[in-house]
Amino acid sequence: MVNSVDDERGFIFLKKKLHDQNDVIIYSVNQQGLADYGVSESMGQAMEYAALRKDRQYFDLLAAQTDKYYLDRAGYYYWKINAENYAGEQISALVDDLRIFKAYYLAAQNNMGDYSKQLAYVSESIYKFDSDGKYLYDFYDDRSQQKADYVSLFYLDMNSIDMLKAYDKQKWQELWQNSRELLQKIEKREYGFYPVAFSYSEKNMFGMKLA
Repeated sequence: MVNSVDDERGFIFLKKKLHDQNDVIIYSVNQQGLADYGVSESMGQAMEYAALRKDRQYFDLLAAQTDKYYLDRAGYYYWKINAENYAGEQISALVDDLRIFKAYYLAAQNNMGDYSKQLAYVSESIYKFDSDGKYLYDFYDDRSQQKADYVSLFYLDMNSIDMLKAYDKQKWQELWQNSRELLQKIEKREYGFYPVAFSYSEKNMFGMKLA
């Protein structure tokens, strides 16, 4: 529960233990040959948390650092950065970008400030890099300048996509409808094949076997 005793302790831990010197949330690997790293999803999650707490100061700090260290000049967000030099992997991630949009949307709904420019920017970024105007894709790879030809089903966070549609129905209606229909096609099975993604090129689900 937001603003409970446990919430306050968790909030203090987040700010004191998970931030680096530049207020970027970093994960320590502690394994030789692997670098510490940060991911944009964590920044988006923390932004969402700040929005739910209605903590504008913390929200704006996280938003500024996300743009500073994760936003590529081309207009997409890196899904991951190196903690040592903040170099970004030149790949977006739909689920991370949806999280960032959701955070801005919640902040605006909670009257924490004017985030109209940010909402427009992130909405357009997702539309341009993580979709083709009809379907959503897992990622955009700037190195090859290609989108994935599939979408992970758990990336289709309909709560966030609902917010995108509410924000700009004309732009997002078809994407919302197609995402919803895709999730509705998943067969519920206790055993056997469990679909985790949909391939647009093959036009079928693929996934894993459950024991």
